[in-house]
Amino acid sequence: GGTTVPDVIGGQNAFIRGAGATITASSLNLPGGASATQAYVDLPNGIISSKPSLTVEAWVTVKDDNGVQNWGRIFDFGTNSAGEITDAGGSFNGTNYIRRSANVGTGNDQRLERAGGTIANGAGNRDTTGSAAANLDTEIHVALTYDDALDEWRWYRNGVLMETVPDTAGPTTIADVNNWLGRSNWAADANLNGEYNEVRIYDQTLTQNQIFGNFLAGPDTLNVVPEPGSAALLALAGLGLARRRRKA
Repeated sequence: GGTTVPDVIGGQNAFIRGAGATITASSLNLPGGASATQAYVDLPNGIISSKPSLTVEAWVTVKDDNGVQNWGRIFDFGTNSAGEITDAGGSFNGTNYIRRSANVGTGNDQRLERAGGTIANGAGNRDTTGSAAANLDTEIHVALTYDDALDEWRWYRNGVLMETVPDTAGPTTIADVNNWLGRSNWAADANLNGEYNEVRIYDQTLTQNQIFGNFLAGPDTLNVVPEPGSAALLALAGLGLARRRRKA
């Protein structure tokens, strides 16, 4: 806990919180388990609410060596009934957030959910059946976008559009004081048992072709070069020394 995860483009560093994280030459590993104690990554406040249009992408491996975790999160940006949570522990329920679940319960589905928005037809979540099992213990590329012109969230897996959620309340309406990799804004949900290679956040909506190109290029290539100050990039391999991002 407390180890810096550097942002090698924007300088908005993140931090490991909780116990049990391990670092290898190519990834940051989270053990999974209780939100009260186990490791997750805490990103800066306001990292998505500052962006009317947005793309978040990650190269992540959902693992089961410590068991598939109940409602494990790939990422969760927003707030909850207790407000800002600064470390492991606490009792709270999510109130206003956007999140990507690695599992639906302990099942084989994955979920995109927007809570606190203005969702057409009343449904704030979309599940994709069987996707977790198909990609368990294999690195996948996931991307979330919000298009301010279309008022729509989209999520992709391995370059393919999976689901969309219409929402006129975009990132700027989210009180994003709990921006987490591997942890939920619901305290009863387990932390992710997973391995992160790289995470990128852009202040623009990448096209499907750009996202597919990033998937093909992999985590070690800036296939879409952002404007200065427009992105955060967490290179988690070896805690992301700048040598891995010469193009940045």
